[in-house]
Amino acid sequence: MNSKAAFLAFPIFVLFLVALPSQASNASQAGFDLPQPNGCYPVGTKTIVLRDPHRSRDLLVTMWYPAVEGTSAHAPYMDKKTADALAEEWKLQPDFQRLVRTHARTLAAIAQGRPFSSCSSGTRLRCRAGYLHNSG
Repeated sequence: MNSKAAFLAFPIFVLFLVALPSQASNASQAGFDLPQPNGCYPVGTKTIVLRDPHRSRDLLVTMWYPAVEGTSAHAPYMDKKTADALAEEWKLQPDFQRLVRTHARTLAAIAQGRPFSSCSSGTRLRCRAGYLHNSG
């Protein structure tokens, strides 16, 4: 088993044991709610695709950040392509990811203040006074 599969195996297995058997008899049931975040801010999320044309590959990057309250859509538990691959490999119920509800909001507005506590100085993105900005 490769390291990526091993890394994902345990959380998926736990999800399968906890959520899916109870849902098997009635797919229209409420599903499984992930625990509510306990921080000071709601959670926003955005996913982008970074393309590497030199190696002909894409890197899917998902960012979570402190957000303001909003009404944007709840973020999916995982993207469909990844969920389909995991469902096939682990023999999970198709579309299992739709039964899991998150509390993060897709494209929510970033909270004002000092949401970023540290940033890498070796990248084009740098932190000054706790705010993230593009230094390029």
